[in-house]
Amino acid sequence: MSVPTGYYDESYPPSILGVQPTGVTAGAPGSFTPPGSNVPDNLAQLSGLGSLGQTTAWTTGQYVNLDPSGSAYWNGTQWALGVAP
Repeated sequence: MSVPTGYYDESYPPSILGVQPTGVTAGAPGSFTPPGSNVPDNLAQLSGLGSLGQTTAWTTGQYVNLDPSGSAYWNGTQWALGVAP
């Protein structure tokens, strides 16, 4: 049985089905939405997803974790590596 792209029922977490993030919440660390969605591996993958709803620069100390390691923040116009200064 094949599962339609983007399909999600509560018996399978989105990461198993390959669901891409549709949003991100700033924090220390921040989080991707929907919960359980695939975390980008690097800045290039994150940048390829666009702003993910971000419109203003993140404040000092905010970031989101990348997988397998690293962090990034929204600087007001694009994603940047590290923690917001």
